[in-house]
Amino acid sequence: AGLAVSFVNSCIYIAIPSTKNRFEPPSIWAATAELSLDELKRYMADVRLAEDLVADLNLNTRIWSKQ
Repeated sequence: AGLAVSFVNSCIYIAIPSTKNRFEPPSIWAATAELSLDELKRYMADVRLAEDLVADLNLNTRIWSKQ
């Protein structure tokens, strides 16, 4: 499935279907932690995806605020 977008009041909600837990970064604090370069690259790609969505949709621009 593709990207899902919802508008509620003045908010936009974007859902990206995935089997990954995108709310948990790779564990670097566990006693047995071994973070591979590939895992770090995948995590950073997820972070860049979120940053790109904000930039592409101008979500950091306040267009509705009162002057």
